[in-house]
Amino acid sequence: MKKKETLNLFRLLRRSLPLFWRACPAFLVVNLIVSVAHGLTWGVSIGVNANLFDTVASSVHSGDLAGVLWAVALVGAVTVACQALNGLSNFMLNQLMNRETGYFRRQILRKAARTDPLAYEDPALLDDINKAGEGANNACGLCLNVIMVFAFYLPYFLCVGGYLFT
Repeated sequence: MKKKETLNLFRLLRRSLPLFWRACPAFLVVNLIVSVAHGLTWGVSIGVNANLFDTVASSVHSGDLAGVLWAVALVGAVTVACQALNGLSNFMLNQLMNRETGYFRRQILRKAARTDPLAYEDPALLDDINKAGEGANNACGLCLNVIMVFAFYLPYFLCVGGYLFT
């Protein structure tokens, strides 16, 4: 009897990430750049909003309306940039997931094409192919989530941490 291989998170990532990269590296790099910029704009928006509140509070005493208008314009510009990058990032992530899943499934189908046609009469083989397809979806989702932790959330938390501790 064959010993069943146990998969842990790191082994799964070690096997999946090279395939994830191979599927469409240029699109992945562009997506990473957009995701980093998206995370940075959310972090910057916190400081810009705090600056707006500070400017409004100081203008109450000094009567400086021009400073408040510039702060409002800056908040508006950062908010528009943040929302535009949010939409672009979501669209690109959806496209990336479709491309990656297609690549993973193509690899499964290439291996299935080398199988003897008589073996397809066995329902266990068909179940294994279906399970492999579901595993491909899950592996792509895992890779995408791990990558987004470093591409979106890390820059965001660094910006927030920089703002809080300065």
